[in-house]
Amino acid sequence: APASVSAEAMALLHPGARGRIALAAVGGYGRGLLAPGSDLDVVLLHDLRRGLDEVATRLWYPLWDSGVKLGHGVFTVKDAGRLAGDELDAATAQLTARSISGDDQLVLDLRSGAERSWRKRSGAWLTSLSVRVDQRHATAGEVAFLLEPDLKEGRGGLRDVQALRWGQAAGLELGPADLAVQPWDRHEVHTLFDGLEFRVLRDRLFETLESE
Repeated sequence: APASVSAEAMALLHPGARGRIALAAVGGYGRGLLAPGSDLDVVLLHDLRRGLDEVATRLWYPLWDSGVKLGHGVFTVKDAGRLAGDELDAATAQLTARSISGDDQLVLDLRSGAERSWRKRSGAWLTSLSVRVDQRHATAGEVAFLLEPDLKEGRGGLRDVQALRWGQAAGLELGPADLAVQPWDRHEVHTLFDGLEFRVLRDRLFETLESE
């Protein structure tokens, strides 16, 4: 499992590193909701003054060798907060940061800082989020009316549920129609992605047969 791979990699960190280190899952990995074939988005948090390159090398290479598709960054909590203040994707990813291994307080500091920043700049973020949603809908189309819908990015898909939650975190008041689509439990989400995984595997099978 990805989490166990990450924990094993953390055990290989430089034992003499002076300072705090933590590996945090962010984005879909932080939420515990990954589409088939998704990257694992992780952040290495630290307050080290030296030895960071060796720490990062010991962490990333076992993950790459295991075949994990990795989206990764190395930050102090302060630097990560600056990034989240400028970029929508970084801001939303950090809202659901989850500790995998290491110093839990670093991850709590990251997440609480992201939440404060998100509320403080709620007007700008909601505008950016609305533009992003419209662009995504124009590209991916309607989940309800397509034969093979994009269940993640399409209108009415999982990303819309996440956008509602991000809006709510920014202070947006949701109406009854919005709230009706919110209570997806873990079983429902896994059922959705089981179907998506079948579609991905089927497409790969057809591609293989067509190439032979």
